[in-house]
Amino acid sequence: MRYVEKSQPEPRKLLEYRESGGDEASWDGFPEKDKVRELLLKDQGYLCCYCMRSIDISEMKAEHYRPRRGPSGAPERQLDWSNLLAACDKSRGMKRTQQTCDTRKSDDLITIDPQRKSHIEKLRYLPNGKLVYGREEEPFQSDINDRLNLNSGILVRNRKAALDSFLDSMRSKLGKKSWSARKLEKKLNAQRNSTKLPEYFGVYEKWLEKEIERRRR
Repeated sequence: MRYVEKSQPEPRKLLEYRESGGDEASWDGFPEKDKVRELLLKDQGYLCCYCMRSIDISEMKAEHYRPRRGPSGAPERQLDWSNLLAACDKSRGMKRTQQTCDTRKSDDLITIDPQRKSHIEKLRYLPNGKLVYGREEEPFQSDINDRLNLNSGILVRNRKAALDSFLDSMRSKLGKKSWSARKLEKKLNAQRNSTKLPEYFGVYEKWLEKEIERRRR
């Protein structure tokens, strides 16, 4: 999971439909969903807002952070730009133990929010690929482990493999030279400016941020 900064202003078509449709306006009835989905993908670098697997418009769904339905549903927010994210649809139809992200979350409320920098800043990736929040603080850690299942075996292995591959690449390019803060920051900014971010980018983004800070001391 990494910080999601939403495009501003919100899509004009979404605003117009919400304001003109009144109480009858709904996400299901919105005719320009694909345009909104494309902008969500662009904002997120074509990564799922939760697991950071690569997605495109054919394998994503518009995630309502505050669910539309269920006991805690907020149907009045179904067309709220700040309530929309792009999530993967890769675990649909799988056993619940294998489901992740929005499919696993369903209509549950969660506390951790990809749109809040203060939440993302407290995330840590352990060397084995496990994702933890601070010192495994609740309820955030339960969101990660249970409601989103982001520490499922496959995601933990994939995150570790992504970091290992990145570090191998850095060693190959830089050899035995010092990895200065300037070089690492240049690498980080180049990656962040990519239209499509590498899968699991947030894992080594965190590593780079930490290393840049350490080398500046």
